[in-house]
Amino acid sequence: MSGNEEPRFGKLNFLGDSIKDILFEENYLVVLKEKIVRLNQGQIQQRELKKLIIEHGLKSVEDIKEVIKFFIEAEIKQYIENPKAQKGRLEKYKQLLSKIASRIDKIYRKLNNSDKLELDKITSKKVRDSLISAEKIFEYYKSNDDLPDASPIINNYAKALEIMLDECISVHFKSLIKKKYFQKQMSPDIYKKFGWLKDNKSIPLGVWVKIIESFEDEESLIEIKEFKDCLLDKIDNGTLHIIKDACLYLADLRNSKSHRETITMEEIFSHRTEIITLLNPIIANLY
Repeated sequence: MSGNEEPRFGKLNFLGDSIKDILFEENYLVVLKEKIVRLNQGQIQQRELKKLIIEHGLKSVEDIKEVIKFFIEAEIKQYIENPKAQKGRLEKYKQLLSKIASRIDKIYRKLNNSDKLELDKITSKKVRDSLISAEKIFEYYKSNDDLPDASPIINNYAKALEIMLDECISVHFKSLIKKKYFQKQMSPDIYKKFGWLKDNKSIPLGVWVKIIESFEDEESLIEIKEFKDCLLDKIDNGTLHIIKDACLYLADLRNSKSHRETITMEEIFSHRTEIITLLNPIIANLY
């Protein structure tokens, strides 16, 4: 290793390679292949294969956490030794690790509880009612094959998330809106993102995606940083990243509905697990 070359543990590709090694561990892949062959030959039941996959997934989550912990400790050590040179890189790693943490949380929740909303944690009647409505429509549609359009299910999930964000996040912006922007003109960019609150409306899911992306951008306008500062010690970056994913997913589904007439139950089955996997960690962090 040359004097100018960084230690391998300080590189992003080391972190990525380590995670790949954990997820695609050689012995696991051998056993997995053997189980699939035996399943196809009728020698084992499907639940045995599922048990292997889930156990490996849970173990992988714990191992990845340890890799991330080691990586952070190594970067902090370098930062202490040379803070000026490491400051920019450390900020980028912080953002990356925040995204990885949200992905690990998503995998963990999907493995443990993929088809049940955590309704008991929700204190808002409006949010609960909207989610319960979505679930009731889903159960009703499951037993009525002749109902062609299942889009009301998606609409209710999206409505619940929009209300959730309005009640739990937008509320922290409203004092800033009233203090700084109520009696003066907003810039076009700020108005597109936060003008909904000035007009006493909730922010749409698609706009939330743009807001959170601007929060993640270190070059954002000072005004954007002022809004982000309203969330200090209230909502962490990992939760914001999951919220962005959920808003993007539901907004895309709802927008795709606007370009055609129906969403079928087959499509709902394929999307519902992903929606619940995204909503549950948001519920857990906001309530």
